[in-house]
Amino acid sequence: MTDLLHTLRAEFDKLRAELAGTRLTREDMCKRLGVESHTLTRMVRQGRVPAPRDGKWLLRDVLEWESQPAGDRRRTRVVVDQRESRVTPPEDFA
Repeated sequence: MTDLLHTLRAEFDKLRAELAGTRLTREDMCKRLGVESHTLTRMVRQGRVPAPRDGKWLLRDVLEWESQPAGDRRRTRVVVDQRESRVTPPEDFA
């Protein structure tokens, strides 16, 4: 039984190593999430899905993100608030 476990573990580790380098295209991600391209772009900007690296997503990042409960999925990227802000000069500003 332990030989079988060791064999399965070795095969699992081999498969995981192969998948770790697999990269997903935008089309792959859209299919995986069931969304359109513009929706995926918005989700990335909002930090709701992992950001791509060099235009593609690493499968290992996506699998790790998917394995988290939906409520616990942290933002994967800082989103800058692009609303206009007002700067109030100091009173003694001339």
